[in-house]
Amino acid sequence: MALRMSNPSQVTAELDSLSVQVWLEGTLLGVARMINVTLACCNATSPLTGLFSFRPTNITLGRAFLSKFVSGTTSQEVHIQGTIDSSPNPYLKAALPHLQFNSSVASLAQLFPSMPTLVSLSKMYKPSVWHWFSIATALKVRNPFGHAINVTATNLWLYPCASQHKEPSGWSRRLVCAKYYTVPLARFHPKEFEPMVIPAKTSPDGCFTCCQGPKCQDSMPLCVGATAGKCMQANVDVSLWSVEMIKTLYATMTTGLLMHVEGNLTAMIDAYPMELAYVQDGLLVEMA
Repeated sequence: MALRMSNPSQVTAELDSLSVQVWLEGTLLGVARMINVTLACCNATSPLTGLFSFRPTNITLGRAFLSKFVSGTTSQEVHIQGTIDSSPNPYLKAALPHLQFNSSVASLAQLFPSMPTLVSLSKMYKPSVWHWFSIATALKVRNPFGHAINVTATNLWLYPCASQHKEPSGWSRRLVCAKYYTVPLARFHPKEFEPMVIPAKTSPDGCFTCCQGPKCQDSMPLCVGATAGKCMQANVDVSLWSVEMIKTLYATMTTGLLMHVEGNLTAMIDAYPMELAYVQDGLLVEMA
């Protein structure tokens, strides 16, 4: 967690540590702790960095906060509050409870524009003749945070793009979806859920949750703990498909197809279980 604080006094304050509470809509979200803090004097702004421990007292509000943080595009306003225990310095204990100010928490996409979503790519494998409507799926995931995300369950619907095209983006061109179908193509809700750990502080390139095929890990770098040859299944319901959707699927078999994803995922974040509402546009799905 990063904060910027100003010190109105004429004395620069140096603290071994500083802990502040983070509140949302009158409910405690958790505590941010910073070490080796220096607050410059004379109303100068000092940048501070530390570790935020997410411990919401209201589970519903905490879930909504995380969902908006992961899937949203706008900032959320929070309230920062000091307490008598914010610093071990005895001279500050009386003053720190008066430390309070409002701040805003940027969304994942705003904080990390190079990796604005947890999932950057999905690879689907051709189904076997025995299981036509159950497709092995590998996800390319990434995580800019200091804690690993241990996903324990998913219930996600995938809606294919009805009309996509390429637009200039820097030195290259990127796929853009103009409109998504309102009928889902598939549901990623495995009954037998394999461990899916998104390691902390991955690169923007990310890593794959699994892969299939001989030496597949040579071309698809796996996340720590992921297993080659063991991918979870996405279920396809062809009864919902239209002729237009089938044409779109065939036309994009080689180029990849953008998807809108929405649903829920259950995860352990810093040993704290949370169920998140997850929404993502523009997920590129390729046939492996």
